[in-house]
Amino acid sequence: MKRHQKPYACTHVPDCDKRFGSKSDWKRHENDQHIQLQFWRCAERVKDKDRANVKVLCDKICHRRETFRHHLDKDHGINDTATVEKRCTDCRIGRNFESHFWCGFCQKTIESTKNRGLVLSERFDHIDGHFTGKSGPKCDILDWKSMELEPLQDITDQSTRYARPRDYSLGHYE
Repeated sequence: MKRHQKPYACTHVPDCDKRFGSKSDWKRHENDQHIQLQFWRCAERVKDKDRANVKVLCDKICHRRETFRHHLDKDHGINDTATVEKRCTDCRIGRNFESHFWCGFCQKTIESTKNRGLVLSERFDHIDGHFTGKSGPKCDILDWKSMELEPLQDITDQSTRYARPRDYSLGHYE
């Protein structure tokens, strides 16, 4: 790989469009410039308001565990303690990707297999495989689908919902 071609790019698009000639420069930039706070993404299936007999992911984002618990109870009728705790564990995207990380090339959330201290390395190695072509076809940042969500207004209850670029494959519940 040729450094002058700057094959690596910041994955925090569209907010940052920096490119880098080496993996270490790219990693340093993302570690120093971008911090991801933890949040919970609801993976419950709900009826699609526009299509009969179709269920879609709720995808509501909550930035606090207690808010997510309240959402499960209020919006989905889930109040069994064991079920709520399982959903809280399964739907949590940890601070700096400590439990799951998003890959915009795979277009899915990937569960980390490493311990807490090695998760960022696992994320960088995974994405590096796409930039270099070690994990299938070589990808450019233009192929990256951002995890950023666009707020949509739900006409029925005026609450904010979120659209996803593609299927997050974090799992879902029927």
